[in-house]
Amino acid sequence: MAESNASRLVELSKSVQAPTPKWHKTLKVRTPRYTTPQERAGGGVRTIAYTSTEKRRTGKASSIKRHYHDGPPTLDTKLEREDGDRFIPNRTLTDFNYASHQMLHGDANVSDDEEETKSMYEFGSSCKRKVKGIQPPCSERSLSSSRKPKVVKDIRKVPAEPEKILDAPEVVDDFYINPLAWSIRNSLAIALGNQVYLWNADDGSVLSLMELSRPSEYITSVGWGKKGSYLAVGTSYSHIQIWDVNKQQKLRDIKTKQPYRVGCVDWHSFNLASGCEDGTVYLHDVRQKEALVTSTQQHTMEVCGLKWTTDGRFLASGGNDNAVFIWSLPAVREPVHKLVEHKSAIKALAWCPWNSSVLATGGGNNDRTIKFWNALNGTCQRTVDVESPICSVLWSEENRELISGHGAPHNHVSLWQYPCMSKVADLKGHGGRIIQLAANPDGSSIASLAADETLRIWRCFDSSKGKKPKPTRTMEQLSNSQIFRQAHERLR
Repeated sequence: MAESNASRLVELSKSVQAPTPKWHKTLKVRTPRYTTPQERAGGGVRTIAYTSTEKRRTGKASSIKRHYHDGPPTLDTKLEREDGDRFIPNRTLTDFNYASHQMLHGDANVSDDEEETKSMYEFGSSCKRKVKGIQPPCSERSLSSSRKPKVVKDIRKVPAEPEKILDAPEVVDDFYINPLAWSIRNSLAIALGNQVYLWNADDGSVLSLMELSRPSEYITSVGWGKKGSYLAVGTSYSHIQIWDVNKQQKLRDIKTKQPYRVGCVDWHSFNLASGCEDGTVYLHDVRQKEALVTSTQQHTMEVCGLKWTTDGRFLASGGNDNAVFIWSLPAVREPVHKLVEHKSAIKALAWCPWNSSVLATGGGNNDRTIKFWNALNGTCQRTVDVESPICSVLWSEENRELISGHGAPHNHVSLWQYPCMSKVADLKGHGGRIIQLAANPDGSSIASLAADETLRIWRCFDSSKGKKPKPTRTMEQLSNSQIFRQAHERLR
């Protein structure tokens, strides 16, 4: 290889003649590149002005005439200048096209050069420095392409064990009901059979709020008002009861179409939306004597999910007919959008708290996907396959994460980073499918109610207020946390 390089240098020195006292101002370079249609047809000449040492010496600029013809590039140099110095660098003598051609198509063995380039690239990568202009060979780049799944660094640690485990006897194992709600006053309402209990998360106390008179009747949904003073309770006999929890008093009883159960309720200010088994969505104003404002029946099967946006602009309803409807106030009779890409019942609905036009929905057993929708145009922005039915979804505004509750096979709670949807953690421990999730006021803890008759409290995030949680009784002090069972047995 050394002899070949030496012979090339000798040939190159013969082709470049020494400068003469008077230089011709023409530089002819043959190259296979053409720049205009005329040059492509028969070659051409282009004059390019350049600035060099000569301009600094004489104040005049020179020019280059380049002739474009077919064939490999050759160097034929005739330079003429009135005065010059061979020791002063002149970049016009360097033809980069010719040099590039010699480097790429010369006779020298290039395997050593490739090994050198590869080693330089590996050295730069090991130093974690981006060396400009140095890249590995194509084969090396193809092998190092991103075939592995993206791993998100610095994923925070989430406790794998729940903070509390509470007994929930006689919970109704039904995918389509919503028996759990957490108020802004840190009170957790849970429906067990035909009774509603309130658990105070600050001191751990339990209160039995109400009980239905009919033995065959059971609670199908609960929902807190915005201020946490009023609780709406839906029943299996098409009634909605409004309770003042401070006075433990029923304020009114709203009747819907019989004999269909009220599977879901949701508040916005004094407007209460409810969904029934026959596919009807009702809108009530609890301040009026005649509470019913309007009703519409667009779903063909049971409505199992309802959710208002925080500003009350949109209302989303999900049903057992695999459809999601988006409604806009005050015109609730006709939906704004109908979303039909799910393949199973949609009970899990949640509006993004920092972008009220984004809706997250989760499908049941035959769908097993979480979808994100644009409520303004009704398009699906993304679909994520989670490989298990979704019963509930929640947002964490401070951490920009999504929480989902699942059924078989793992019956777990999942935490996802949004919008990349990289999984942060799976919280396992339930022996039956999760029925519903609820978040405490500051969003740091999640409650999961499952068919195994347990209610688990998970500490998923740090408190945004920075306050230390008040001490509560431990699981051993509560005799395996059978507080709901003890209250249930006392009432009987």
